[in-house]
Amino acid sequence: MKTAWIYYTKLDFAQKLRYSEIKKIHSEYGKKLLAYVLKDRGQSADLKLERNAYGKPFLNSELSFNLSHAHQYVICAASFNDSVGVDIEQIKERSLEPFASKFGAGEWSAINSHSKPLTRFYQLWCIKEAVLKAYGTGFCYGYNKIEINGKKVSIANEFTGYINRVLVDPAYELCLVTKNEVKVVVEQVASLQLN
Repeated sequence: MKTAWIYYTKLDFAQKLRYSEIKKIHSEYGKKLLAYVLKDRGQSADLKLERNAYGKPFLNSELSFNLSHAHQYVICAASFNDSVGVDIEQIKERSLEPFASKFGAGEWSAINSHSKPLTRFYQLWCIKEAVLKAYGTGFCYGYNKIEINGKKVSIANEFTGYINRVLVDPAYELCLVTKNEVKVVVEQVASLQLN
């Protein structure tokens, strides 16, 4: 069985920051975390980052990776010879109605009839974002073309992947989607420093 790694770092925001400042910090830590992953997986840090037609970054390497971030967390998923997509979301109160069109009727019903609708929303949302990232199209493909069936998720019969939900913090939802079934190894990276 193949292996996929989830590396994450938890940031400590000592002060209230503007969204633009947090976004910049996430970007910088994402680069640092990717460099750490490359070194840890025995890859050259000099690998050139390229982008596919949809803008998804990739390396000219057998190592596939994907980044995500939400508030305090920056995540990097990686696997050799397998597509990976990862998403993390902070579970926070919000109106769900604006997202209704992103879900099929059965999914929307499952969200609204769940004992914790907000939690179920974030579970399904993370799966949808992760599969679109694993497929490589990002969010331009269409959330309503995604079908979730147990541990598998597919996009209009063009891509099928495996769902791996991972708990790093109960206040967050984290999902990894891979093209193949994988063993997931999770590692917290505590010592990343920005220069």
